[in-house]
Amino acid sequence: MKKILLVLFIIPVLLFSYKRAKAQDIVPPGDFEVYLVVSPTDTSHVFGDTTFYSNTHLIGTMVIALQDTANIKSISVSMGSSSGGTDLFNKTFTFDNSGTFQDGTSYKRVGLIVYLGVGNFMGLNNFYSQVVLQDNSGYSTNPVTYSPNN
Repeated sequence: MKKILLVLFIIPVLLFSYKRAKAQDIVPPGDFEVYLVVSPTDTSHVFGDTTFYSNTHLIGTMVIALQDTANIKSISVSMGSSSGGTDLFNKTFTFDNSGTFQDGTSYKRVGLIVYLGVGNFMGLNNFYSQVVLQDNSGYSTNPVTYSPNN
């Protein structure tokens, strides 16, 4: 009888422990936005105008609000002229590899906020962007999207 009780006690404990020991999935970002700032050297933009001219020099920054940093290996971001497109920008950043890189991009994290410098653009008024997080086992979150067009 004691053996049966012991087995009935151990089996649920082992099952519970197994479920807790499995790798936790990464959590998709809670929010994501893209900011385009007129370059300080640009002379084509008229102050107060909300539409950029085709020759307005812009500097792009993506701001990603993470819900959790556990198990994140990399952050893939893209920008395109159509939904899901990558024709304007596409790069995978190694998580917590801060700095400015030779391709003109940058990475900085402050708490749960990640700032990605994504380079220079000319007169970009309409675009679509997305971010995907990856973990060490190859799992990727569903894309979180942003577009000023909507």
